[in-house]
Amino acid sequence: MKNLPITLTVAILVLGGTVFAQNSATLKVTVTNIESNDGSVVVSLFNSKETFLGKHYRQQTVQAETGSLSFAFKDLPKGDYTISTYHDENKNGELDK
Repeated sequence: MKNLPITLTVAILVLGGTVFAQNSATLKVTVTNIESNDGSVVVSLFNSKETFLGKHYRQQTVQAETGSLSFAFKDLPKGDYTISTYHDENKNGELDK
């Protein structure tokens, strides 16, 4: 797999006062600079340093589309998160290096 420049934009969306009352939020992730429709784009969300790049807390996989894709992780508890993303062009479910 060739290396593709992927830009990741992360924004926490706060929808009114109900988000604070429930102590949860939605995390929106936009992956840009996707250069082909081949394979899928995988976004993994991690909620601890110990599990980073190991066991994900939540994950979404969608068919790749040239340009950009947006992902939304809803109902997240308040806390710190780390995101990992890659373009799985050959659909083998792995980050090929």
